[in-house]
Amino acid sequence: MMKFTEFLKQLKSSDKLEHKTLCFTGDSYYFLFLFKFFSFLDEQKKLPLKFKTLIYESQEKSVLQASLTQTFLGQTNFYWLGDCTSAYNKNKIFELITLYKGPHSIAFFLNNDKISKLPKRNHLTIIELEDITNFNFILDILNFLDIKLGSKKLMLLREIFLRLESNLNLDQLYILVSYLELIKAENNFSTREYLMESIGKSSPSLNLLAKYFFEKNAKEFFNIWSQVGAQYPDMFWISFWAEKVYRAYFVVKFLEQKDFAKSKLLSFGLPYSFFRGYWKRFSLNQLSSYHDFLYTNDYKIKTGSQFCFLDYFYLNHFVN
Repeated sequence: MMKFTEFLKQLKSSDKLEHKTLCFTGDSYYFLFLFKFFSFLDEQKKLPLKFKTLIYESQEKSVLQASLTQTFLGQTNFYWLGDCTSAYNKNKIFELITLYKGPHSIAFFLNNDKISKLPKRNHLTIIELEDITNFNFILDILNFLDIKLGSKKLMLLREIFLRLESNLNLDQLYILVSYLELIKAENNFSTREYLMESIGKSSPSLNLLAKYFFEKNAKEFFNIWSQVGAQYPDMFWISFWAEKVYRAYFVVKFLEQKDFAKSKLLSFGLPYSFFRGYWKRFSLNQLSSYHDFLYTNDYKIKTGSQFCFLDYFYLNHFVN
């Protein structure tokens, strides 16, 4: 088994990826980071074959099997299969993937508890995805992916990293960097809280506030709101709720479509209870109207017009 840091060094020193079958493993599947990673390798022409996604969880198994065992006019591809952990319960598919000898190259993820159950005769290159325990690891990843943030944004990223009580994972790093590429490098309380919130690392009180909001538990919600509401400016609360509502909208949309992979991806920062069942209490029209309301008041505040819009927002939410 190879550490991800070692894998990056190996890739950097070679012209192309030399492994035919790659298996990434870890405690969690980092969908965002891994897709970005392979897209970058494709852009840099580091992959040996044409890059294509063939996501296991969203494919008919007959289509998956045919795609992996056959070619079209002799064309071979590098397939990213996504999270294949659930394939363990389907022996033929699991063996096809883990003992792959077809014409293509493949890469996929397996949860680390399935690694010990791999067939002994496999020829996989197994790469362990580590949580980020030091800032130099972040710099190595940014350098490899050719992401240039600038000194002020790097300082802001470092301060957020040092404030975390637990390690940063690869998807959280991807989200942080994506936000940092879009915002001004203002190292102030509001910006830090917003970025921490984007990766689900906000203070416990903000997490509970969101939980009770989506559960429509008015008593507990206003108990916390009375303690934290005045600690943050109105612009923070607009960003906070707009982000939550935006994610909630697409989680509801994809869950209604039974697209569980996409809904899980968008659920970052939302209460677990929302994803597990409370989403059914919200309509797309309702969440869209919430977002429109916040957007309108964002403009009004920036043009000098202020009124008790948050009181109205909460009242409308809990009464209806």
